[in-house]
Amino acid sequence: MNRLILSAAALLTACAARPEVVHPTHESALRHARADCAEIGARAAALDVRIAEVSARQEAIARDDEIAGAVGLLWFPGFLIVPAVKENPAAELAALKGEARALAVAAREGGCAAG
Repeated sequence: MNRLILSAAALLTACAARPEVVHPTHESALRHARADCAEIGARAAALDVRIAEVSARQEAIARDDEIAGAVGLLWFPGFLIVPAVKENPAAELAALKGEARALAVAAREGGCAAG
């Protein structure tokens, strides 16, 4: 019984977060203060593509963690044979989301229609 409790505790603390629950870091909009609306729009479009790529990676890692956790709970040695994920793009995703938020603020303050 103790093994099951420890396994469940390890599972709950080691799961990767879903992309939608990764909170953006604080980024200053002042960094984009001198950019015109076209520049802001281009940066935002490129950033949206990058956010989608990193979100897809984060989603895959979170899904794999859930599968590994389910296997481990059903069959304890499963924790030993499921490879540990070394990559965690959550920090990168948080920074990208923060940058997107800063661009949106800069667009709004600059009077850009798409901001």
